[in-house]
Amino acid sequence: MPGLTSFQIKLLAAGFMVIDHVGRLFFPNYWVMQAIGRLSFPLFAWLAAQGEQHTSNLRNYLLRLLGVGLITQPIYLAFIAEMQGKPFSWSIIQWNMLFSLAYGVWLIRCVKQQTTLPNQVALATFMALIAQFLQLEGGIITAGSIYAMSLLGESPIVGYGLFVALHLLYLPEKNGWIELFAIFAPLIVLLYNAAQGPPAKWLYGFYPLHFAALLGLKLYLLPHYWPQLTTALNQLRH
Repeated sequence: MPGLTSFQIKLLAAGFMVIDHVGRLFFPNYWVMQAIGRLSFPLFAWLAAQGEQHTSNLRNYLLRLLGVGLITQPIYLAFIAEMQGKPFSWSIIQWNMLFSLAYGVWLIRCVKQQTTLPNQVALATFMALIAQFLQLEGGIITAGSIYAMSLLGESPIVGYGLFVALHLLYLPEKNGWIELFAIFAPLIVLLYNAAQGPPAKWLYGFYPLHFAALLGLKLYLLPHYWPQLTTALNQLRH
Protein backbone atom coordinates (compact mmCIF):
# COMPACT_ATOMS: atom_id res chain seq x y z
CA MET A 1 0.00 0.00 0.00
CA PRO A 2 1.52 3.37 -1.01
CA GLY A 3 1.95 6.16 1.49
CA LEU A 4 2.98 6.07 5.13
CA THR A 5 1.53 4.05 7.98
CA SER A 6 0.98 5.50 11.43
CA PHE A 7 3.97 3.48 12.63
CA GLN A 8 6.23 4.98 9.95
CA ILE A 9 5.11 8.50 10.90
CA LYS A 10 5.98 7.68 14.52
CA LEU A 11 9.45 6.62 13.43
CA LEU A 12 9.88 9.86 11.48
CA ALA A 13 8.70 11.93 14.46
CA ALA A 14 11.12 10.14 16.79
CA GLY A 15 13.98 10.46 14.31
CA PHE A 16 13.41 14.19 13.79
CA MET A 17 13.24 14.63 17.58
CA VAL A 18 16.60 12.93 18.12
CA ILE A 19 18.20 15.02 15.37
CA ASP A 20 16.85 18.16 17.03
CA HIS A 21 18.08 17.26 20.51
CA VAL A 22 21.49 16.11 19.27
CA GLY A 23 21.82 19.43 17.49
CA ARG A 24 20.74 21.48 20.49
CA LEU A 25 23.04 19.67 22.92
CA PHE A 26 26.15 19.10 20.82
CA PHE A 27 25.92 21.52 17.87
CA PRO A 28 23.93 24.56 19.06
CA ASN A 29 25.35 26.77 16.30
CA TYR A 30 24.26 24.45 13.47
CA TRP A 31 20.75 25.57 12.61
CA VAL A 32 20.12 22.81 10.04
CA MET A 33 19.63 20.13 12.70
CA GLN A 34 17.21 22.37 14.60
CA ALA A 35 15.33 23.10 11.38
CA ILE A 36 14.92 19.38 10.71
CA GLY A 37 13.82 18.95 14.31
CA ARG A 38 10.93 21.38 13.78
CA LEU A 39 9.18 18.59 11.88
CA SER A 40 8.98 16.44 15.00
CA PHE A 41 6.41 18.07 17.27
CA PRO A 42 3.71 18.58 14.61
CA LEU A 43 3.90 14.87 13.80
CA PHE A 44 3.61 13.96 17.47
CA ALA A 45 0.70 16.41 17.71
CA TRP A 46 -1.06 14.68 14.83
CA LEU A 47 -0.39 11.26 16.37
CA ALA A 48 -1.84 12.48 19.68
CA ALA A 49 -4.91 13.76 17.84
CA GLN A 50 -5.25 10.35 16.22
CA GLY A 51 -4.99 8.80 19.66
CA GLU A 52 -7.81 11.02 20.92
CA GLN A 53 -9.95 10.02 17.96
CA HIS A 54 -9.44 6.27 18.24
CA THR A 55 -8.94 5.63 21.95
CA SER A 56 -11.66 3.73 23.77
CA ASN A 57 -10.62 5.24 27.10
CA LEU A 58 -9.59 8.90 27.00
CA ARG A 59 -8.87 8.97 30.73
CA ASN A 60 -6.31 6.18 30.50
CA TYR A 61 -4.75 7.75 27.41
CA LEU A 62 -4.30 11.08 29.20
CA LEU A 63 -2.98 9.39 32.35
CA ARG A 64 -0.43 7.50 30.26
CA LEU A 65 0.82 10.72 28.66
CA LEU A 66 0.93 12.54 32.00
CA GLY A 67 2.55 9.60 33.79
CA VAL A 68 5.40 9.30 31.32
CA GLY A 69 5.65 13.10 31.34
CA LEU A 70 6.17 13.09 35.11
CA ILE A 71 8.80 10.35 34.88
CA THR A 72 10.58 12.27 32.12
CA GLN A 73 10.51 15.69 33.79
CA PRO A 74 13.66 15.39 35.99
CA ILE A 75 15.69 14.03 33.07
CA TYR A 76 14.25 16.73 30.82
CA LEU A 77 15.21 19.50 33.27
CA ALA A 78 18.74 18.08 33.49
CA PHE A 79 18.89 18.09 29.68
CA ILE A 80 17.69 21.71 29.51
CA ALA A 81 20.21 22.78 32.17
CA GLU A 82 23.09 21.11 30.32
CA MET A 83 21.93 22.59 27.02
CA GLN A 84 21.92 26.07 28.58
CA GLY A 85 25.22 25.52 30.38
CA LYS A 86 23.60 25.95 33.80
CA PRO A 87 23.50 23.75 36.92
CA PHE A 88 20.46 21.54 37.40
CA SER A 89 17.61 23.29 39.19
CA TRP A 90 14.02 22.40 39.97
CA SER A 91 13.22 26.09 39.58
CA ILE A 92 13.47 25.84 35.78
CA ILE A 93 9.87 26.28 34.70
CA GLN A 94 9.77 24.33 31.47
CA TRP A 95 7.47 21.37 30.96
CA ASN A 96 8.31 18.58 28.56
CA MET A 97 6.38 17.84 25.38
CA LEU A 98 4.11 15.15 26.86
CA PHE A 99 2.33 17.66 29.08
CA SER A 100 1.60 19.81 26.03
CA LEU A 101 0.33 16.77 24.12
CA ALA A 102 -1.92 15.71 27.01
CA TYR A 103 -3.35 19.21 27.26
CA GLY A 104 -3.84 19.35 23.50
CA VAL A 105 -5.72 16.04 23.51
CA TRP A 106 -7.99 17.35 26.27
CA LEU A 107 -8.52 20.56 24.27
CA ILE A 108 -9.54 18.58 21.19
CA ARG A 109 -12.06 16.51 23.13
CA CYS A 110 -13.54 19.58 24.86
CA VAL A 111 -13.91 21.45 21.57
CA LYS A 112 -15.57 18.44 19.93
CA GLN A 113 -18.24 18.49 22.63
CA GLN A 114 -19.36 21.97 21.53
CA THR A 115 -22.23 21.93 19.05
CA THR A 116 -21.74 25.29 17.32
CA LEU A 117 -18.75 26.73 15.47
CA PRO A 118 -18.65 29.98 17.51
CA ASN A 119 -18.53 27.98 20.73
CA GLN A 120 -15.79 25.75 19.33
CA VAL A 121 -13.67 28.74 18.30
CA ALA A 122 -14.23 30.50 21.62
CA LEU A 123 -13.34 27.45 23.69
CA ALA A 124 -10.27 26.57 21.60
CA THR A 125 -9.03 30.17 21.94
CA PHE A 126 -9.68 30.23 25.69
CA MET A 127 -7.93 26.91 26.29
CA ALA A 128 -4.95 27.99 24.17
CA LEU A 129 -4.63 31.07 26.37
CA ILE A 130 -4.75 28.86 29.45
CA ALA A 131 -1.87 26.82 27.99
CA GLN A 132 0.14 30.05 27.87
CA PHE A 133 -0.79 30.80 31.48
CA LEU A 134 0.28 27.30 32.57
CA GLN A 135 3.63 27.86 30.80
CA LEU A 136 3.29 24.70 28.76
CA GLU A 137 5.97 24.38 26.11
CA GLY A 138 5.01 26.61 23.20
CA GLY A 139 1.96 27.97 25.02
CA ILE A 140 -0.72 29.32 22.68
CA ILE A 141 1.12 28.28 19.53
CA THR A 142 1.63 24.69 20.61
CA ALA A 143 -1.90 24.20 21.94
CA GLY A 144 -3.38 25.75 18.82
CA SER A 145 -1.09 23.68 16.60
CA ILE A 146 -2.23 20.43 18.19
CA TYR A 147 -5.83 21.41 17.47
CA ALA A 148 -4.89 22.46 13.93
CA MET A 149 -3.27 19.08 13.26
CA SER A 150 -6.47 17.37 14.43
CA LEU A 151 -8.35 19.16 11.63
CA LEU A 152 -6.19 17.85 8.79
CA GLY A 153 -8.41 14.83 8.21
CA GLU A 154 -11.79 16.51 7.77
CA SER A 155 -10.77 20.10 6.96
CA PRO A 156 -7.18 20.04 5.64
CA ILE A 157 -7.23 23.59 4.26
CA VAL A 158 -8.54 25.05 7.53
CA GLY A 159 -6.18 22.93 9.61
CA TYR A 160 -3.12 23.75 7.55
CA GLY A 161 -4.03 27.43 7.31
CA LEU A 162 -4.40 27.67 11.09
CA PHE A 163 -1.14 25.80 11.61
CA VAL A 164 0.81 28.14 9.31
CA ALA A 165 -0.81 31.25 10.81
CA LEU A 166 0.16 30.19 14.32
CA HIS A 167 3.76 29.57 13.32
CA LEU A 168 4.05 33.01 11.76
CA LEU A 169 3.79 34.30 15.34
CA TYR A 170 7.33 33.03 15.90
CA LEU A 171 8.83 35.44 13.38
CA PRO A 172 9.40 38.39 15.77
CA GLU A 173 11.48 36.14 18.05
CA LYS A 174 15.22 35.70 17.71
CA ASN A 175 15.84 32.89 15.19
CA GLY A 176 12.07 32.50 14.98
CA TRP A 177 12.39 31.81 11.27
CA ILE A 178 13.70 28.34 12.12
CA GLU A 179 10.27 27.48 13.54
CA LEU A 180 8.76 27.99 10.08
CA PHE A 181 10.29 24.71 8.94
CA ALA A 182 7.50 23.07 10.96
CA ILE A 183 4.99 24.07 8.28
CA PHE A 184 6.28 21.20 6.11
CA ALA A 185 5.25 18.58 8.68
CA PRO A 186 1.55 18.52 7.71
CA LEU A 187 2.63 17.62 4.18
CA ILE A 188 4.06 14.40 5.61
CA VAL A 189 0.70 13.68 7.23
CA LEU A 190 -0.95 13.94 3.82
CA LEU A 191 0.97 10.78 2.89
CA TYR A 192 -0.86 8.82 5.61
CA ASN A 193 -2.52 5.75 4.08
CA ALA A 194 -4.86 4.99 7.04
CA ALA A 195 -2.89 1.86 7.97
CA GLN A 196 -1.62 1.52 11.53
CA GLY A 197 1.40 -0.74 11.14
CA PRO A 198 3.02 -2.43 14.17
CA PRO A 199 2.23 -1.09 17.66
CA ALA A 200 4.81 1.35 19.04
CA LYS A 201 4.25 1.47 22.79
CA TRP A 202 8.05 1.55 23.11
CA LEU A 203 7.92 5.24 22.17
CA TYR A 204 6.73 6.04 25.70
CA GLY A 205 9.97 4.61 27.06
CA PHE A 206 12.08 5.98 24.24
CA TYR A 207 11.17 9.58 25.11
CA PRO A 208 12.83 9.73 28.57
CA LEU A 209 15.56 7.25 27.62
CA HIS A 210 16.82 9.29 24.68
CA PHE A 211 17.31 12.31 26.97
CA ALA A 212 19.21 10.11 29.44
CA ALA A 213 21.35 8.60 26.67
CA LEU A 214 22.30 11.99 25.22
CA LEU A 215 23.11 13.35 28.69
CA GLY A 216 25.23 10.31 29.47
CA LEU A 217 27.07 10.70 26.20
CA LYS A 218 27.77 14.38 26.85
CA LEU A 219 28.68 14.16 30.54
CA TYR A 220 30.43 10.83 30.92
CA LEU A 221 31.62 9.43 27.60
CA LEU A 222 32.85 12.48 25.72
CA PRO A 223 34.58 14.77 28.24
CA HIS A 224 38.03 13.75 27.02
CA TYR A 225 37.20 13.68 23.32
CA TRP A 226 34.68 16.48 22.82
CA PRO A 227 37.15 19.43 22.67
CA GLN A 228 39.19 17.69 19.97
CA LEU A 229 36.06 16.80 18.02
CA THR A 230 34.63 20.33 18.12
CA THR A 231 38.01 21.74 17.09
CA ALA A 232 38.10 19.38 14.11
CA LEU A 233 34.54 20.32 13.12
CA ASN A 234 35.35 24.03 13.33
CA GLN A 235 38.41 23.49 11.14
CA LEU A 236 36.22 21.73 8.57
CA ARG A 237 33.88 24.73 8.54
CA HIS A 238 36.76 27.01 7.64
